[in-house]
Amino acid sequence: MKQENDEETVEHFVYQNQQPTIISTVTTIIWTVITLIAIYYSFVIYKGFNLGGFLLAFLFSPIYLLWGIYKIGIPPTVKINKRK
Repeated sequence: MKQENDEETVEHFVYQNQQPTIISTVTTIIWTVITLIAIYYSFVIYKGFNLGGFLLAFLFSPIYLLWGIYKIGIPPTVKINKRK
């Protein structure tokens, strides 16, 4: 009887921890936004797709975003060479 009660408690605890909470949902949204902005900065800094910059922005988003803000500022300015 005690073993069955312990198993039910463990199952209830595991099931309860799998439920998404408001905090985890908001955290996920914030990390996603930070990652997307870092990837955008990567495209702006390298004036197109660069695999190294993309991977750095994807894997180390907050650090890359801070570096991008330091390097090109807020909002990111794109310098386009116009042909005459």
